[in-house]
Amino acid sequence: MFDIRVKRTFLDIVVNAFYQVADEIVMDIDKDEVRVSAIDASHIRLVRLRAIQYYVDYVGDSERICIRMEDLGEVLDTIKSEELRLVYNPGERGLVMDIISDCGMSAEVNLEDPSEMIEPNDPPVKYDWVITLPGVSVIPIYNIAHFADIVVLRLTESEFVAGTYPDEDDHGPIFKLTIEKYFGDKSARVLLSGSFLEEVMGILRDLKPTSFTLMMKDNKPIKISFNTFNDNIVIDQFLAPRIENDAVDSKR
Repeated sequence: MFDIRVKRTFLDIVVNAFYQVADEIVMDIDKDEVRVSAIDASHIRLVRLRAIQYYVDYVGDSERICIRMEDLGEVLDTIKSEELRLVYNPGERGLVMDIISDCGMSAEVNLEDPSEMIEPNDPPVKYDWVITLPGVSVIPIYNIAHFADIVVLRLTESEFVAGTYPDEDDHGPIFKLTIEKYFGDKSARVLLSGSFLEEVMGILRDLKPTSFTLMMKDNKPIKISFNTFNDNIVIDQFLAPRIENDAVDSKR
C-alpha cells in the first residue's frame, strides 16, 4: 500500500510521455524512484521514464501498479489541483487507486493486474554517435516529420542533418546544424517513419527541454534522451529504423 502526495506536474508528464505509446503502463513505485516503460503494439517505439524526488510526501511500501492511460488522463482532466494524493491499499480495496485533490475532491481509478506485463528490453545497440542538440532544434525536426512519410537523419563529424527521404539534399524541407558537442568517429544515417518521429519529437515540443541527447548508429534504432521536472525525470525514447529497400518500395 501507499499514500503519496505528488505534484500534479509529475502525473501530467507521465501522461504526455506515454499516452500515444500504449493503452496501459506499469509503474514501479517506491521512495527512491518511479520507473515506467512501455512499447507500442508494432514494437517500433519504446519509451522509458525514471523519476527521483518526485513526491512531496510518501507513506507506505514499494508497489507495482498497472494503469490505463485513458483513465488517468480523464481523472487529471477532472481534478484541478497543484498537488494530488495517490492512495492505494490492495489489501482493503483491491485494484483501485484513489486520486485526491487538496480540496478533498476525489476520483477512483480502476487498476489492471500487472503480473502479466513484461518489461521490454532496450535494443542491443552499441552506438557510434552520441551528440547533444539544443532544444530549439526540436521544432524544425518535428515539422519535417509532420509532413514527411519517411525522414532521414544523418550525422558526420561536423554536421547533423534532418530531411525528407529520398531527396534529403535536393528538395523538400531540410534542417542542418553544426555539431558542437559530440562523441563519435563514424558517419551515421538512419531512415525513420515520419509519423513515429513526429510523436517522439512531440513529447520534446510539449515538455521543452533546453537540450536533448541523440544516439545513432547506421540503420539501427535511435535513442533520444532528455531531462525534465527540475532534472528529476529522465525520459528515454527508442525508435526503430525503416529499412531502405522497404522505404524505396513505399515510394513507388
